[in-house]
Amino acid sequence: MSHGRRRAWASAVVALGGLFGLLPLLSAGCAGDEPTSFCEARCDCQGCSMQEREDCVDDVEDAARLADHDGCADGYAEYVSCYVSEGTCEDGVWITSACASLGTALRSCSGRAATFVKSVCDEARDKLAGCGLSGGGPTPCSKDAECVALCSLARSCDELVNAFPGSPYVTCVNACYASTP
Repeated sequence: MSHGRRRAWASAVVALGGLFGLLPLLSAGCAGDEPTSFCEARCDCQGCSMQEREDCVDDVEDAARLADHDGCADGYAEYVSCYVSEGTCEDGVWITSACASLGTALRSCSGRAATFVKSVCDEARDKLAGCGLSGGGPTPCSKDAECVALCSLARSCDELVNAFPGSPYVTCVNACYASTP
């Protein structure tokens, strides 16, 4: 191979290497995967039809546009990131109580962008229904109801179904009301 061809070949290899090196940076800036990740987490846990999954993605994409329009894009991104990374699947319900404050902040910034965000009372209602129980608290979720919902979310179905005086669940619930003036 001639010197000129080697130089051209080396330049092409360097250029391709640079392009491949930029790809992760370019894709990291895209927020397009947030709705898909959000809906995959929820649907993989709870089960969704293809239509429900598509509706979920549409709703979350709409929320992203509204959040951006309302100046709440950072709050939206933080909530969705927390939902995907901190959520857990328990008894067929995707639990994100660790993200409750981020959901509340997004609701405060833009209620219309947060329509897909469940309150802890909504999550507790879903979990209790999955355990064959009722309850979960009112909508909107009061402070006492939120505290009780968090107690429910922290326990397994077995612990909720077989709650007894002095059990961790009942102790947690009693503490919610003991702290109320």
